[in-house]
Amino acid sequence: DAKRKFAAFVFAYEIFKHEENKKILFEIGEECEVVTFYRVHSCNKNSIFYYDDTQNYLTLEETIERIHEAGGIAIVAHPLLYPYDNEDKFAEIEKMVQEYKLDGIEVEYPLFGKEDREKLKEIAKKYNKYISGGTDYHAENKPEIKIGTGINENMNICTEMVEDWIYNAKEI
Repeated sequence: DAKRKFAAFVFAYEIFKHEENKKILFEIGEECEVVTFYRVHSCNKNSIFYYDDTQNYLTLEETIERIHEAGGIAIVAHPLLYPYDNEDKFAEIEKMVQEYKLDGIEVEYPLFGKEDREKLKEIAKKYNKYISGGTDYHAENKPEIKIGTGINENMNICTEMVEDWIYNAKEI
């Protein structure tokens, strides 16, 4: 079962089995669903459900370096969904783009509004970074999202958006 392979899902399923836990999540103002538990709680330092498992992962610098070594392009996925220390997520994204050797930013994403997409495009343009997009389709885990079209067909990743960088990726 794919859902059991990701530790955050195991925790979330156990927590969500009990109504009193749902009430606690609601009371602390961080109500979520099983599939969003990881982002909202497990990796959020301000959540009571946070657990630090960063020792199990490469650093951002190491990850980007490995992507480049393999001939790939390092693009930060759905950057507005991460918990940042600063409430101004766009300032944090801009700082990340300046500090790390990222090649691009995912701009088109089903949960991003038009204004958010425009701000992300501005950051990408300012720092000469590629833009990308994705539906974040995960089959049964996210049944409301359709591959290629997002939620209620709110996305259309056109060739022109990605053609300037897709041809720069090297074949392995």
